[in-house]
Amino acid sequence: MDTVSLKDVEELLKLIYAGNIPYLVLNSTTKTSVLLFYFRLFGTLGTRPGFRKLLFATQTLVVLWFVGSILPGIFRCHPIHDSWNPKLLGEPDVRHDCINDNTYYFSSSVLNVALDLWILLLPISIIWTLQLSARRKVGLSAIFLLGGFLCGASIGRAYTIANVSLSDFSYDTAPSAVWSSVEISFGIICACLPTIPPVFQFCSRRVRNATSQRRTTLESNAVWYSESTATRGRQNERRYLDEELTTLRPAYSNSKGPSERSGIRYGAEAIDDNEGVPVAMRRSNQPSGW
Repeated sequence: MDTVSLKDVEELLKLIYAGNIPYLVLNSTTKTSVLLFYFRLFGTLGTRPGFRKLLFATQTLVVLWFVGSILPGIFRCHPIHDSWNPKLLGEPDVRHDCINDNTYYFSSSVLNVALDLWILLLPISIIWTLQLSARRKVGLSAIFLLGGFLCGASIGRAYTIANVSLSDFSYDTAPSAVWSSVEISFGIICACLPTIPPVFQFCSRRVRNATSQRRTTLESNAVWYSESTATRGRQNERRYLDEELTTLRPAYSNSKGPSERSGIRYGAEAIDDNEGVPVAMRRSNQPSGW
């Protein structure tokens, strides 16, 4: 603290004062959202009619914790601007109109940890009374118990607050600020965890449908390509046969025009219409040896 100016200490105290308010709001609203989810999921079960009352009682405790934390946090000094006066830091005799900061933050953190643990364990007893297989019960319990990360962050924050020393105040408050951010982040994640499996199931169904459609399209294209290839092959064979037969056409003589010697073009041989003798086998009219 000796190397930190009073101006910097004042800015740090202002940040702590201002950051405590959104921390409490976010923390309490996260707890409320989890309890409302419990109420929607388990509150109508006839197996445990007292569970609704237990949820209402827990929500009442959350509201009391929020009010009992935010009001002393805002009005812990009289006048209020003494809350960030660096000259009064660590001087209880001078700050006789302020509550003890360490006591305030530590007590609020301990109550916060207790509420987190209680909210974490609330649904476990209900899950094991449902008519589900043991595997499903273990899976659901594991999803809800992932909120233990939130409890771990709350405990870490309480531990760092308990170890804040006024002799090195600017250094010791940094870990508690980090744990506060981690706690809020884990709280939001844990509040959304129970809704994640249906999202994964929906996405997996979409992926499977898209994959099956793509496979069907590829198979159809392959069949079409095979059929078109076979068709082109048959067309090429017919074209080649036509070309071969064209070479067997009879040569027209000078005395007879095409109308008089129109050979049959399609067949194994070219046939002369007048004589009925294959052109290729016709013998010359001249005697041999002449």
